[in-house]
Amino acid sequence: MTFLQFLKLIKAKAATIGTFVVISVVLAVVFCFLSPLKYTSTARLLVVSSNTNPQDVSQPGDYISSLLAKVAYSSDFFNQVAAANLGVDESYFGATPNQQLKKWAKTIDIKSVAGTGIVEVAAYHPQADQAGRIAAAVSQVLIDKNGDYHGLGNSISIKLLDQPLNSTWPNQPNIFLVLFLAALFGAFLGITYGYLLPPARYDLRLWPVARRRVDNRLPPSELDAQTTKNFFSSPAVKFNQEEELYRQAMFGSTDEFVEPASVKSVAGEEN
Repeated sequence: MTFLQFLKLIKAKAATIGTFVVISVVLAVVFCFLSPLKYTSTARLLVVSSNTNPQDVSQPGDYISSLLAKVAYSSDFFNQVAAANLGVDESYFGATPNQQLKKWAKTIDIKSVAGTGIVEVAAYHPQADQAGRIAAAVSQVLIDKNGDYHGLGNSISIKLLDQPLNSTWPNQPNIFLVLFLAALFGAFLGITYGYLLPPARYDLRLWPVARRRVDNRLPPSELDAQTTKNFFSSPAVKFNQEEELYRQAMFGSTDEFVEPASVKSVAGEEN
């Protein structure tokens, strides 16, 4: 398919594409309102190595930051956070280890910035205070207990770059991002649907098609046969596929237009 054909497809199936976009956005809105809104608390830490070799000083930091970003999702790390005595509500994560790990994985987001040795910590919770406490507990465990997860001993230390900062408003889920992705997904579905099912009878619409119609309320004496013929044969009148087939079956081509008998009789009486 060429780019010009792609544009023609979008133009021809605009109503179908719009239908899929609207449905996708509505479902995304429902999802956002059914999902609990959460606050975010973020912090940043720096992994520092005592290695004096300038060529190798960044390698331990990258390795440790990447390692800690992975072990932070473990049950052992969760237990360390719960035992940090910073007021983290353990009941929020469930009663069983399986429930706790699943909830814990959705509550934190630990990332390693490649080439810098920086660890970014993010915590999500319906309460801003609890989000801040979780981020602070994670930071404290990374600073005090990092030696439990690597074998480099005292040659590695972690410093807190940014204290946990809480968001003013709930920002999870990201409503604008969700709606944008839903609109893109709906457009993709609409284009695919229109490409696979090109006939007009498969088009989907949320609104009726606006059509020009003859005002049948006028008495027959006020209808002009030539005007009626010109209206139905004019290329300016847009017929869809079914109407065009019906017009050809009833009236034939423009040159072979057959005036209705009632119109002929009215025209003869006027003459």
